[in-house]
Amino acid sequence: MSHYFINDNNLKHNKKLININYNNKEIKLYTDNGVFSKEHFDYGSKLLVNNFLKEEKSGRVLDLGCGYGVIGIILSQNKKLYIDMVDINNNAVNLTKENLKLNNIENATSFVSNIYSEITNKYDYIITNPPIRAGKETINTGKKVGKAVKDTVKKGK
Repeated sequence: MSHYFINDNNLKHNKKLININYNNKEIKLYTDNGVFSKEHFDYGSKLLVNNFLKEEKSGRVLDLGCGYGVIGIILSQNKKLYIDMVDINNNAVNLTKENLKLNNIENATSFVSNIYSEITNKYDYIITNPPIRAGKETINTGKKVGKAVKDTVKKGK
């Protein structure tokens, strides 16, 4: 069975364009099979973004497990932030790159990374909406991720 938190190159595509409204701004996004919440901006992600943006922020952000890019694209509306958006899923990263172009985003980039495998930068913030129904193996991997965060976050943040 295929999941959005793996890279499945055999997945049948069903690409479509959706519109979301965030803070009275319309954002167009391509989605497809094999990405989380492909029909809409989900409640958990919206809550995460709302809490992150409660205070003015600047600096470098890592959007870990970016999917089709909805969180990072909303955060990129703040031009004081530069966002690296990563996912293990090649299709998700390709969608994110298309969505960055579609929305004329210049302060963000996207690339494939299995959690921190391709991360070389240090970040002021790491934001993620991890899979909650992924099973013990994935959750245990998440615990290892938490230990790796200290090497990726800038000191003093």
